[in-house]
Amino acid sequence: DSEGHGPLSAALGIAKASPVAGFTQHALDYAEGSGESALRLKLDLPIDDIDKSQVDGRVSLKGNDLRLSADSPPLGQARGDISFSHTGFAVHDVRVQLLGGVAQVSGGMHHKPGEPVPDVVVRAHGVATAEGLRGMTDWAPLPALAQHASGSAAYDAVIAFRASQPDVQVTSDLRGMAWDLPAPLKKTADTVWPLRYVTRALPDERNEFSLRVGDALALNYERDARSTPARVLRGALALGD
Repeated sequence: DSEGHGPLSAALGIAKASPVAGFTQHALDYAEGSGESALRLKLDLPIDDIDKSQVDGRVSLKGNDLRLSADSPPLGQARGDISFSHTGFAVHDVRVQLLGGVAQVSGGMHHKPGEPVPDVVVRAHGVATAEGLRGMTDWAPLPALAQHASGSAAYDAVIAFRASQPDVQVTSDLRGMAWDLPAPLKKTADTVWPLRYVTRALPDERNEFSLRVGDALALNYERDARSTPARVLRGALALGD
């Protein structure tokens, strides 16, 4: 057993190199973190049967910045615990700064009976501000819409990993956020507009994006992530009913 303090990046490196990486579909392979964290670690390494190695650890976040992948939103000032073992990992109600407000994040590896590969799902519930959305440059066209927005709104987000690539879904009723745009996109703060934003990883390093905002806006497009900057391959846009 060991216990100590050190860079969060080093703690993530231990998790990536341990058997937990395979059990979680390498969901943490692209995770990055900064700042100091506390690590408790227990290793069982049988010399005669190294394939049966076991690891049990816990990382305590002390206001760290964390990003699970390049395509997932940054989690700022994270405080709470992440545990990991040879069978998976769990995020224990970590409080973070996300989309301009405070959010509660939980989840980890969820194994469905009868399925050989477990799901890795992280969920967040919080409040997004117009300023926070303006900073999400990878979530087009939300940053452009947020340039004309004010206020804040509650949301739920789900990040699910498939082969280390995240699928992201964000839903909100947008109550509390106003949009100063021409019709049909003009919205008062007390109006409820169901929003659903989804990004999904596709084969050959492609991504599919969709955004629906009530009956006012529907957008779908596919992007080639191999290009720099990423290249839009196809898409469709609808305004109004």
